Amino acid sequence: FPVTIAGPVQKAGGLACIIDTEGGSGDKYRLEMFGVDPKKCIITMEDLAENAFRQIEKIANYIIQKQATIPSLVILDSLAGLSTAVEQEAEIDANQVAITARMIKKGITRVKTMCREANLAVIFTNQAKVKIGGMVNPYTGPEYTAPGGDAPKYQSITRFF
Repeated sequence: FPVTIAGPVQKAGGLACIIDTEGGSGDKYRLEMFGVDPKKCIITMEDLAENAFRQIEKIANYIIQKQATIPSLVILDSLAGLSTAVEQEAEIDANQVAITARMIKKGITRVKTMCREANLAVIFTNQAKVKIGGMVNPYTGPEYTAPGGDAPKYQSITRFF
């Protein structure tokens, strides 16, 4: 649970932010249980990928402007809960192949350099799902896929599964 990292970041004087896309991370009791001070934690609820990545940009710019040297943290929970503005505005039967995956790739690429300059760590949570129609290998088990395509896999520095 990535929120457990936010408590030590706050205690060190860093900024802890949670961008919640599914409505499960902003619970005050849960944050306090993991050592996070909800009064000092920035919590936003976003449902569009574009807005979530804009929030990360704003936080990174804020840290750069303040010239803070203490590491800070943003938790985007979760990539699976994001959709794009194009998906929201399209007809329900419109075929929008991989549009969220492309948006997530662009967003990660765009904020990566800013976060490095700001000494800002970003944790993206996601959901692993068994690939439909994939062959189950008796030695390695089933194949998995994740919402957002391969962008989080290739753009991340460290990955936990």
